[in-house]
Amino acid sequence: MKKLILLIVIGLSLYFVYGPTMNFLANLAFSYPDNKDSLYSVDLTRNQSFETKKGITLSARLFRPRSLEKAPTILV
Repeated sequence: MKKLILLIVIGLSLYFVYGPTMNFLANLAFSYPDNKDSLYSVDLTRNQSFETKKGITLSARLFRPRSLEKAPTILV
């Protein structure tokens, strides 16, 4: 019984400490473009959605370079 309680306490403490810590570090490393200075001119389209052949709707942010007519598009 003591091992079970100890396991639950350790699990909950890891859950409440590890999750927010990883979110904080991820936000520092991979912040959204709104939080960073622009290096290149890029058009940003938010909440662009389309439907797949199977009827699943996907939503993404589109980043397109302004200086090129045809360029790869990054879906995030």
